[in-house]
Amino acid sequence: MSANDGFTKETDKRFTLRMEIDLFERISTSAKAHRRSVAKEIEQAVEFYLNANGEF
Repeated sequence: MSANDGFTKETDKRFTLRMEIDLFERISTSAKAHRRSVAKEIEQAVEFYLNANGEF
């Protein structure tokens, strides 16, 4: 765990993200369907997007 945060692993980066409520609700619904947290659902969506578009 990070020295500054008892919940964040050393290999993870913590940050704040603001988004429209409607988008958050869509992500939350998808996260529940996939049995993941909203944070993990966002992480999966970003990774999928980058892989699908040949980014990095």
